[in-house]
Amino acid sequence: MLWGNGSRRPLGAAMDRPGRPVVAVVDQHEFFTQCLVIALEARGYVCRRVPLSVEAGRPSRVWSRLASVRPDVALINAELGRRCGSAPLVAAASQAGVSVVVLTDITDERHWGEYLAAGAQIVVPKTESLGSMVSTVRKVSHGKPVLALSERARLIALGRDCRSGDQAVLRRLERLSKQERAVLR
Repeated sequence: MLWGNGSRRPLGAAMDRPGRPVVAVVDQHEFFTQCLVIALEARGYVCRRVPLSVEAGRPSRVWSRLASVRPDVALINAELGRRCGSAPLVAAASQAGVSVVVLTDITDERHWGEYLAAGAQIVVPKTESLGSMVSTVRKVSHGKPVLALSERARLIALGRDCRSGDQAVLRRLERLSKQERAVLR
């Protein structure tokens, strides 16, 4: 993407912009988002909520809204709905230079690996304290590590194993006859 001076630089280029880090929050839960924004703004961050709606619930549309914010850090809910997979959004943001933190209610670590493989810095359960969440944003916005490489590799391997298991089940389901599919439904 070209910026005003004609140079190419990633979206999340905090060092290229004077001022406070910009944090985008992509989450459909209004109360949670408002609390998080208030806490982060009180600590000096510029926060932008990326609006979600039923008709705009596709990853490409959400990505265009997120990109328009030009965040340094994006907090993305893992569960954005059936029509909007979070992994493609995480991948697009991280490829554009945005530091991504995935927020989730899912406690099964096998699913966390998918987001880490897509480029997320860390996956944070929504059960974490507000202080812990703010600390994670601070570390990520300053380019500090938030997840040990060995733990990252372990989670990505778990996610890969989970995906290969899912694919094996899908292959078996494809071999069912029409009558077997009807009974299964």
